[in-house]
Amino acid sequence: MWAVSMSKRNGSRRDQPRDEVIQELFEQVRKIVDLAKHLFLHFNQQPVARHQKDPPERDEPAPATAASAHTERLAYTLKEVSDLVGLSRSALYEAIGDGHLRAVKCGRRTLVLSQDLQDWLGKLPTAQQKV
Repeated sequence: MWAVSMSKRNGSRRDQPRDEVIQELFEQVRKIVDLAKHLFLHFNQQPVARHQKDPPERDEPAPATAASAHTERLAYTLKEVSDLVGLSRSALYEAIGDGHLRAVKCGRRTLVLSQDLQDWLGKLPTAQQKV
């Protein structure tokens, strides 16, 4: 089917050996990929023009909202603490059970408040340097 559709477009291709046709098709595909790459890079480097009016300029900064004023998390799940600190959940449960790390419950979830996590990390002993 491919040879028939190709021969309808360009009669000379029918006379070419199969390897040459494949090579020519590969070169065409390569050109398309290069063009797509160029367009992708071009549009990622330059901002897209929007058809919106610019917001009015302000002399003073915009008022801070509660969400923008507080960007730090207040509490973490044990999975998140494990990922942040690099300890296993078992080690965290052990620290909680020993009373070293304070955790709170919210329904079925166990949460560690950000301040409690920082306090616990601050109380950990420093590593001794071998001499």
